[in-house]
Amino acid sequence: MLERLQRQAAAAGGALYVLNGNHETMNVAGNYRYATAGADLEMAAWKRWRQLGQRLKDSCSSCPQDTASAAAASIDAASAADTAAASSSGRGARQFNPLREAALRPGGPITRRFFAPHPVVLQVGSTLFVHGGVLPSHVEYGLDNINSETREWLMGGADRPSQKRAPPPKFLRGADAVVWARCGNCWWGTCVLAYL
Repeated sequence: MLERLQRQAAAAGGALYVLNGNHETMNVAGNYRYATAGADLEMAAWKRWRQLGQRLKDSCSSCPQDTASAAAASIDAASAADTAAASSSGRGARQFNPLREAALRPGGPITRRFFAPHPVVLQVGSTLFVHGGVLPSHVEYGLDNINSETREWLMGGADRPSQKRAPPPKFLRGADAVVWARCGNCWWGTCVLAYL
């Protein structure tokens, strides 16, 4: 839906920008404390659609095969249960978390397709957009560095010999993280704008 709105906005001479915030980075980091049973059911539905799509691609001899992308986005979804969650809270749907873990890990198919293309912080003219807050330390580190290192982490970064999840970059963790900082006081705008 957002991609369609982006195309429509561009066709009308405008723009729609999509940013990653704390919920996207939390999921990729393996923190599912806000995940609900409904969200886990959506993951199970996504798994079924993905399997159908793969079967269709496999049966099409003239379809281009993107083996590198498929290998990078492969997941072990076969072991995840498809049964309905017993509860309406996130706690009752833990059987789907292995699927969420696989799909939303750094380099996972949903992460690569829907999160990695988008920045965490964006400056358009004299306006700065972020889901969280930009502190002077973030500006000193470099907004381009924050976006490129976040994208690298989301894409899976360098090959990791173990299956252990890569931790998010430091600027995405803690109360002062660019996706968590909530510092809307007047001094903040003056201080950050002086760095830009």
